[in-house]
Amino acid sequence: MHDSLRLSNLQKLPFRLKALAERATRPGADMQAVTSAACRAPLEHQRLLVYVFYAALETTELDSRLRNELFLVENKAVVTTILGRVVFAFQVLGDTYKSIAREAIPEIWSRAWKWVQYLFDYEDCIDMMRAARGKPGVVLAWVSMARRFIEHTGFESGVVFHTPRLRVLITRSWSYLISLDGVDDTAFRIISGALVYVRGPMDEFIEGAGGRRAFAALIVRHLRREAPSPIAQRSAADIRRISGIFMLLPDALEALGDELRRAGVIPALVTACRALSVSPCPPGAPPETLHTLLRSLLFVALRGRRPERCIAQAIDAGLLPLITTTPRWEYTNTANVIYELVTDVLPPFLVFRSVVSRLTGAASAAWAGQMDHNARLDNYTGGAMNQLTALACARAEIYSQVHELKAESAISLLACSNIDCHSILDRRQLRRCGRCQMRVYCSSECQKYDWRSVHRGDCGRIAATTRNDALSSVKDQAYLTMALLTRDYHQQLPTLATDILQFLCKTDPGTAKFAIEWYYDYEDWKDDDPEEFALRAATPRVVSLDKYPAYSQFYDTSPGMQRAFAEGRVQLHLLDLSMPEAIEQDHDFYFPFEHRVFAFPLRAARGTLLTGLREIAMEMVQSGRSDVERFEGRVEALLAMGDLEAYSVPDGALDSAAAPEASVPEVPLFACPPAEPLPAGPHPDDCVGVDGEPAADELGAADVVQFALSPDLATM
Repeated sequence: MHDSLRLSNLQKLPFRLKALAERATRPGADMQAVTSAACRAPLEHQRLLVYVFYAALETTELDSRLRNELFLVENKAVVTTILGRVVFAFQVLGDTYKSIAREAIPEIWSRAWKWVQYLFDYEDCIDMMRAARGKPGVVLAWVSMARRFIEHTGFESGVVFHTPRLRVLITRSWSYLISLDGVDDTAFRIISGALVYVRGPMDEFIEGAGGRRAFAALIVRHLRREAPSPIAQRSAADIRRISGIFMLLPDALEALGDELRRAGVIPALVTACRALSVSPCPPGAPPETLHTLLRSLLFVALRGRRPERCIAQAIDAGLLPLITTTPRWEYTNTANVIYELVTDVLPPFLVFRSVVSRLTGAASAAWAGQMDHNARLDNYTGGAMNQLTALACARAEIYSQVHELKAESAISLLACSNIDCHSILDRRQLRRCGRCQMRVYCSSECQKYDWRSVHRGDCGRIAATTRNDALSSVKDQAYLTMALLTRDYHQQLPTLATDILQFLCKTDPGTAKFAIEWYYDYEDWKDDDPEEFALRAATPRVVSLDKYPAYSQFYDTSPGMQRAFAEGRVQLHLLDLSMPEAIEQDHDFYFPFEHRVFAFPLRAARGTLLTGLREIAMEMVQSGRSDVERFEGRVEALLAMGDLEAYSVPDGALDSAAAPEASVPEVPLFACPPAEPLPAGPHPDDCVGVDGEPAADELGAADVVQFALSPDLATM
């Protein structure tokens, strides 16, 4: 036993304090007086009083009659007295922890931890204590004591920090407190302080909360409690109090990001960030608090399967006003996060209709005076912010032009997914597969033919891919193919035709297999005119299929595809979206770009352009010519013939992580029962049409947010 825990120490106390201490050591004695005296006593007297509270944690009763449920029921007054002494001991040992020798803490904690576990094993005792004291005293007292013992003995070197199931019971206490009404901020200051000191594996936190979803809900509920309003300033005490939950976030986001996203952590984080950003940084508060919160927000948004939805959700919650108020926290790393958000994270998402529409709406709110115009954005970030919103508005204008286009215009066309069909029609005339919701058909005959020849084998894969792919939204596909890529293709077709001719001349023109690669270069986008950048959209390059091994056999996937390739009726177009991803390392987050490539087959009704380019290339090869300029007139004549061209639906991302394999159940061809059109993905009750074939549901109902689609593309 450590010397500070011996009864003889009481003899060194002043007479009156000694009398109080000796009286308190008697079994069943009231400890209120000695508790008050100990908290007021000088440090040297507090050291001598440690024995009193160590003795109150004696476990003899705990190991005998207190585990007898009959005794607990019949002797409630005795039990209340015993537990009251334990709670007083927790309180004083926590309040006077600086007076306790570090070497004595393992012995004190050994006793205290047995009582803590007992109180959770017999929760009726906790209820009784709460009723007696009028507040959740047991929970507050032991958590505060544990946190201060860890602070006193050190983190990873201390016995308290390594106590098995410590985090389980702290999380149970946290869940218990947040479920109560009227608990003051003091309770959550204690919990928050404990969370700072007990960071560790998430398994125990999850167990204490009652599961992954419960823990995610607990975190979100705590965030909402601490930051209920995005515009209400938080005091210095508020910010210091809630720092614990912020420190826990990086580990929690890495462990259960999906559950947190479903629980609503993104709006909660945006609101919390905004509440902090409009508040002055308090003296003594960690300057990295807002920085940690911002990076946590970006991590949880970008780590999900559909990051564009998370970004849109963040914009709805007030991401743009947050950008303008954050500089009030004059912390270099925080400013860097905001600059990274504006220049690197958000621009790639402007290929998504949902992000464009929300960003322009948020910009309109700013222009209407609803945002803080006194924000101290630096020149670089402020200029980039102006360019970003202007670029979003330019993209939105392109989108609105699609809405105004009449039928039969180039941008309104889609190709039938049956590769042997030459039909390229207005999207209003097409119907979609009821299972994968991706393939579109001009007739039931085309759907039946495609199902039997190709689609039956890949319908399930395509449906499963759309659940995770960034472009699984039909609206986003339409925005890219109709509003951006098709427009760009027709604007750049003269140059592109020359590039294709040059490529063919360097290979065997009759068999050369190539793809058109489209990419967005955001490196210098801030220096360009936003409208001009939006109009030219992506930059095309003619590349060999060797660059993309996953699509090296694209033109050989079926006899129909081989025929279409030979006739010049199909080109493989690949859209390379460099999207920011999230990586957690050393309790910090990083957002490098990840290439995600999507396939958009370009179909032609007659194939005159590609067939003509092949003929010219063969002539050039046979004659030994390489001067493409001499054949510009013939290329222009091919373009003037005006073959009908349009994109077909994509086959998903090339990377395996975004395109998990899934198969269609082996069932008789005509066995599926009818069902309603599915929004996305395979389903056991997939639609069927005439004669049991998968139904080609109408491609449109009146969901016409920006597109005037009437009965086409129902989910656009």
